[in-house]
Amino acid sequence: DGAMSPARGLVLVLLAVFAAQWAAPASLLLRGARIESAGQRYYFRTAPVDPVDAFRGRYVILNFDVARVPMPQAQTLRRGERVYAPLRVGDDRFARLGIVQRERPDGPHLEVRVQHHDGQQLWLQLPFDRYYLDEHLAPRAERAVADASGRRVQAPSRAYVAVKVHHGDAVLEELFIDDEPVHRYLARQQASEP
Repeated sequence: DGAMSPARGLVLVLLAVFAAQWAAPASLLLRGARIESAGQRYYFRTAPVDPVDAFRGRYVILNFDVARVPMPQAQTLRRGERVYAPLRVGDDRFARLGIVQRERPDGPHLEVRVQHHDGQQLWLQLPFDRYYLDEHLAPRAERAVADASGRRVQAPSRAYVAVKVHHGDAVLEELFIDDEPVHRYLARQQASEP
């Protein structure tokens, strides 16, 4: 008799559901590992973030001046549309984005999404706009990033991130403040407090 028993059918369905639940996270882990091992490192300087909306529990929202680029000529881009931004590095070692295009370029680039535009400027959503860390450190990190990004006039420090990029995909490696990884910077700041 080739008929499948209901119990065996249920087991097969449960195995399929279990496999599907683990396939997506496994795929993301493999993608991240591939980018980490084969990607090229770029540095992106952070910009001020709306202080009311910057801290969200376990991550700090990051903003980047390079996420605003000139609107491409003779193209109408829609909110949420996926586009490609060529990457280049300035003399200061920080990454810049070129004019976005709908076709994937041959050279180094980022896959980004259109947030909005005003007809002349285009605001892009970069694939690394959040830095996750311990929920107790996140508020202190948000203040440090805001200071370093120039929200406060007297801030002499600077904040930037190291990002690995491979075929348009990106993984945020580290957040730096004054050329120190944020965890080390915060530990040093805390040790110097009375």
